[in-house]
Amino acid sequence: MTSRAEKAGSMSDDKANDRKLREQAVDWLLRLQDEPDDPMLQAQFQTWLAKDPARAVVYERARRAMGDASHLLKSDLDFAQKAAHKPLLRARNVVAALLVIMAGSGAFMAADGPMRLRADIITGTGQPQHLTLADGSRVELNAETAIAIHMERNERRIKLLRGQAYFEVAADPARPFVVEAGHGSTTALGTAFDINLTADATHVTVTEHAVMVTSLSGDGRQRLPEGNQLSYDDDGQLGAVEPADIGMATAWRQGRIVFENRPLAAVVDEIARYLPGRIVIAQSDLATRKISGSLDLTDPQTALDGFSEAIGIKVTRLGPYLTILRQ
Repeated sequence: MTSRAEKAGSMSDDKANDRKLREQAVDWLLRLQDEPDDPMLQAQFQTWLAKDPARAVVYERARRAMGDASHLLKSDLDFAQKAAHKPLLRARNVVAALLVIMAGSGAFMAADGPMRLRADIITGTGQPQHLTLADGSRVELNAETAIAIHMERNERRIKLLRGQAYFEVAADPARPFVVEAGHGSTTALGTAFDINLTADATHVTVTEHAVMVTSLSGDGRQRLPEGNQLSYDDDGQLGAVEPADIGMATAWRQGRIVFENRPLAAVVDEIARYLPGRIVIAQSDLATRKISGSLDLTDPQTALDGFSEAIGIKVTRLGPYLTILRQ
């Protein structure tokens, strides 16, 4: 006779398998969209489908959730052509403007479909969130952050899919607590720590005890003690251990952004989590300009205006969903 615990364990395993299958389907969807004419990739995809009839069903569900964003872009070709003649809206800025159109329609939600299939928790623009996991661990999510939660019998694994999160881990020696982010993983050693997944790197800062940071490419691992930080790039290459400014790294938890000698592009990425639409930097030399300062996130629009005036850059808003920074 099957016990209640065995049934619960079986249900947990089924959910874990369903989530893994869903993530695989989303990964295939994105890869095929990136390289639709690659015959080898198509053959590998067909092999993956053939191994389990359920895969085709899950893949089709992911495809429907994704929607056909390309139709929207084609329908707005006239807009793109007109925008291309304006000096501030060439190249990537045209794409940003089209994303603004998407933001004002149901297609925006569809475009985030793959993330919604992969994630268990997603925070919106300007909406950080606190949660307590089933094991008692506490997680604080910054705005525009997504995580997937995998609580297994022998391991607790969180996938930081985008954004930034602060973890306070409940002790459980029998089940390691691991956070995957980018091309690396961080294993708690009885600890509290912050992970910030940005466009060019993943930053890990330890506020209590220590963690073990491991490259998913197998190129190294590093013990990171309290009061220190390190970063790893998109290839999983681990950087050096450095003393951390804890207040700066976790200022977002008190509703502020604090930065010192950072590129404007990196600061804009942080601010963008609290403003709707897109912020576009018009000149590449402006994007790489190093700046220092502090911003109050309780009123990000006003903070951006004041900050821009202080460092001598101009802010142009094209509707509520597109902000352009220029010299």
